[in-house]
Amino acid sequence: FNVLPGTETDGSLTILTYIRVKDPDGVATLEVGGGVTVKIPNSTNPIPLTSRGSVHISPTQPELTDTLVKNTFEQSLSASLLGISIPSTGIPGNYIFSIVDPDTGTITRTKNFAGVSGALPAISHKPNISGTTTTPTLSISAVSDAVGYMFIATTSGDPVRQILFDGVSGPNLSSSPQITVPAGILQSGTQYTFQVEAFDAITEEGATRISTSAVSSPYTP
Repeated sequence: FNVLPGTETDGSLTILTYIRVKDPDGVATLEVGGGVTVKIPNSTNPIPLTSRGSVHISPTQPELTDTLVKNTFEQSLSASLLGISIPSTGIPGNYIFSIVDPDTGTITRTKNFAGVSGALPAISHKPNISGTTTTPTLSISAVSDAVGYMFIATTSGDPVRQILFDGVSGPNLSSSPQITVPAGILQSGTQYTFQVEAFDAITEEGATRISTSAVSSPYTP
């Protein structure tokens, strides 16, 4: 689980909170009475996190696709949602995650966020797509102070979010702002959109800042 000050495409600031829940059957936290929330520092109101499912698909991280990691929950906390302004250094303090499992009760996890030196620059453009097959090349302009890049594909209709990896430069992020999508991930005839997230570390878990691109135009290989 982590807390990262984020920059949206319009330059507005957010705080991304996420937690991966180990759930043997993958459904307990999604049942009636279950769920995941986070409390920000100096607040008593829990904010629900949205389930993003098992979004990690990578031969370099097989532990993230087994039965022990089923659900990723996240929420991008904007100034309008929080009712307070967000400084570029973030909101320091303890973030309390509560995982409610109807079968086992409530578990809490606390993340102390000390603040950062400043936000990453905004990614003001959509990812570029080169190619027409299931292995297109995706790219954005390099982001100042960014070290790792996450490339995300989302299907239209009934959305499925997939993380794309280059399988070389890091456990879950690319050190380059350009990758060629590995074979076997995209399906012919399925419509996708792409998005890129830039981090100030080569792993998502080690990052302290994030910047998110706009969503690409639809792409059907």
